[in-house]
Amino acid sequence: MDRWFLCKKFLRWFMDKNFDWVTKAKRNTVLFRKIYDYGQRKEIYVKLNPKQLLQEVYPMLRALVNGSVISIPDIYIKLSFETFTRK
Repeated sequence: MDRWFLCKKFLRWFMDKNFDWVTKAKRNTVLFRKIYDYGQRKEIYVKLNPKQLLQEVYPMLRALVNGSVISIPDIYIKLSFETFTRK
């Protein structure tokens, strides 16, 4: 899907239906990678910008032949959620 489909409500619906999604990331898109922190013994999200991500996967991209695709797992965007309080 193209960048303009990165609507959070649409993405939430998409994920509720157990679909995977693919999008183009603009330069100012904030991405996160989920890693396990052994010191805190929990999973944490670390900020990752598209430029860093491209530097990591560039060797794999160069090795692709025409018509091939690459999958980069465990990359997330921040999704807001609605809270219901008295305020």
